[in-house]
Amino acid sequence: MYKTERQRELMNILKEEKNGGFVSIHRLARQMFASEATIRRDLRELEAQNAIKRAYGGVALMEYLNQNIPLPLREQTHHPEKVEAARRAASVVRDGDVLFLDGASTTLEMIPFLAERKDLTVITNAASAADRLGELGIRTYCTGGLLTPSSQAYTGRFAEEMIRSFHADAMFFSSAGISPEGEITDYSDEETSLRRVMLLQAARRYFLFDTSKFGKVFCYSVCSVAQLSGVFSNGAIPEEWDGLFHT
Repeated sequence: MYKTERQRELMNILKEEKNGGFVSIHRLARQMFASEATIRRDLRELEAQNAIKRAYGGVALMEYLNQNIPLPLREQTHHPEKVEAARRAASVVRDGDVLFLDGASTTLEMIPFLAERKDLTVITNAASAADRLGELGIRTYCTGGLLTPSSQAYTGRFAEEMIRSFHADAMFFSSAGISPEGEITDYSDEETSLRRVMLLQAARRYFLFDTSKFGKVFCYSVCSVAQLSGVFSNGAIPEEWDGLFHT
């Protein structure tokens, strides 16, 4: 098979994939009857054309990256920046706190830093977060509900009812975008709804974001920074937000 034909077939496979568009390199090689080295070369060329996005062990179509990003890709994208925002956010967690953590990839980066705190209780809607927290011996509740395969997060009525049964000392969450005016938005109606419930049930509310999200606005409004106790980013916070935070 010629290279152009092979790359066209690769794109067709990705377009037909239902799991957030994410496919492993091993599976592509097997399905295409080609070596993994050949598939990687083709994927590098397709990525240079801005057609796909590679992550460790796999790939997804760029067209998915605005609304249905598989968790492995989200964790790889801007990873150092997310870790820095998470490190700063974890600094306000107190021993004995009850916490809400959403399923955002930036929020997940907080988990290793929570090991430094004692007697925490964490409620999360993220299956991957629950696994990692459990490995650290942190008391963890996972909401259950409707599982989104690409994000490994639970949403829906059952998840929201579980959140309403708790009162948290602090909530930590992220989202797809934050406007220069401080409006936090997302592309998922379901995850936006669950975050709003968390906001109502938490005494302190913190938003985490890396600077790539600044200036982006999506369909669903989560809240304004004026409703928050603070925000954490890898970069500087806009001066015009000073005095907006609810404490």
